This record gives sequence, structure tokens and C-alpha cells, in this order.
Amino acid sequence: MDFFVHTVGDVLAGGILWHRQPLASPVVDTIYAVSSIGFVGVAMAALLFRSNAVTGPQRQALWLGFLCLVAAAAFLGFLSIIYDFQDCFYPSRAHPYFTSGRLILGALIPFLLLYLYGLDCALSRIKNRWTKPLALACLILFMLISEIAINLRMFSNAYNWFHM
Repeated sequence: MDFFVHTVGDVLAGGILWHRQPLASPVVDTIYAVSSIGFVGVAMAALLFRSNAVTGPQRQALWLGFLCLVAAAAFLGFLSIIYDFQDCFYPSRAHPYFTSGRLILGALIPFLLLYLYGLDCALSRIKNRWTKPLALACLILFMLISEIAINLRMFSNAYNWFHM
């Protein structure tokens, strides 16, 4: 029963398990975390210190995106600590609301706006017109290859139709 409770709890929390292990890579997760903090930080620094880089409506949209991102994180953090989940399998003390992928998905668009604006600002000093599209293509290719590599053992399983 304990295996079922933890498995269902992990799957409902947004994680995918394979042989009771989460399908994840610590290296890839670290790269995502560092790039996310870095590019959002660059975007915020550009908004604070560059007055002529974006137009007024663009600046307002980026600030609104940042405020929505902060509000979503604060709301999910508040939901995580306000209740005592005790023996519930989901949400639980080990996996509160804050780890739910579908709840965090509400902040995806504001996050992507800030992430891509930060990437744009980080590459703004390079004057080659192919640099930004190439960097974005490399980022997408990295995401695709890392997801395939993480899920490769699942694709070749005889009980999974993806192997056909």
C-alpha cells in the first residue's frame, strides 16, 4: 500500500515515475534552474536600468509578467504552508501544492516572456542577425535531446507503444 500511495502522490504532483524512480536528470534540472534564474534576472536588470530598450507598452507587459510570476509563486507558497496535509497521499507534507506542475503552469506565459526577453538582452551586444534565432534553436534542441535521453529507457519497453 505504501508503494501505491507514494507512486500516486508523485504522479499527481507532476512527476513521472519509471520503476519507482522519477524520470529526471539532476544535470538538466540544474541547467534549467540556472538559465531560468539567470535570464529572468537579466530581464529584470534590463527593465530597471535600460530606459530606451523597450517601448512603454512592452515595459508594462514585462512588469505585469514579473508581478504575475511573483504573485503565482507567492500564492502557491501560501497554499503549501497554510494547510497541514497530515496523512493525505496528495497533497502531502512531502509534496505540497507548490510542486504541482499543472498549478505552476499558470505562470508559464509570464515566465516565458521574461525568459525570452532576458535571452534577447543577453545576446543584444552581438550584432549578427542569426545569433538570436540560432541561440533559440539550440535551446529548443537541447530541450528536445535532453527529454529524449531522459525518457529513452521508457520508449524501448515492450509494454509501451512508443517503441513501435
